[in-house]
Amino acid sequence: MKKTILCMALATCSLFGALSPINQSIREIDAILNSPELAEGLGQNYPIDQIERFEDGYYLATQKSEIIVKVVYDEKPSIGARQFKLIFLPSDD
Repeated sequence: MKKTILCMALATCSLFGALSPINQSIREIDAILNSPELAEGLGQNYPIDQIERFEDGYYLATQKSEIIVKVVYDEKPSIGARQFKLIFLPSDD
């Protein structure tokens, strides 16, 4: 009986542990906006005019500069929010 309850509890955690897509993207955008690399890449003289999600990251732009931020997810399965790291790249445009 105790094993059954424990298995049900673990299954429930894995089903409800992941964030919804909107909450995961909010978490990613928050990490980008709070990263010192963003200000280094875009500069601090102009406001951000555009944030656009694409297949594996985000595109951010001001009037004078743009940057691509690649989101690389941790491959290890875990309960809760997906873990990730950010890679800041200059835009090709």
